[in-house]
Amino acid sequence: MMRERRGDLWMYHAAGHWIAITTNGTTRRDGAAVMGRGVAAQAKARYPALPYELGRVLRNRGNTPHVFSELKIITFPVKTHWQEPADVALIVLSARALIPLC
Repeated sequence: MMRERRGDLWMYHAAGHWIAITTNGTTRRDGAAVMGRGVAAQAKARYPALPYELGRVLRNRGNTPHVFSELKIITFPVKTHWQEPADVALIVLSARALIPLC
């Protein structure tokens, strides 16, 4: 079951809970996913290999939610490209893709 919580996301994660981080479908030349702002940038700082793992998954499976079980992180695409505004249609698709995971 998915629940909304208020507070420090990373304290919640440190307590063993899963978190979702907003992402986009852009990868850099070196293969890493672009994770330059917000919670995605915080996740990148905590888990430096994550952008490369996500970049590989994006290239192989596309810009959909991805589960990183070992990190207890689910990616939640909100944009196709990092420079674009959030895409409501993509957010709806991402939310629907999470339903079987909850």
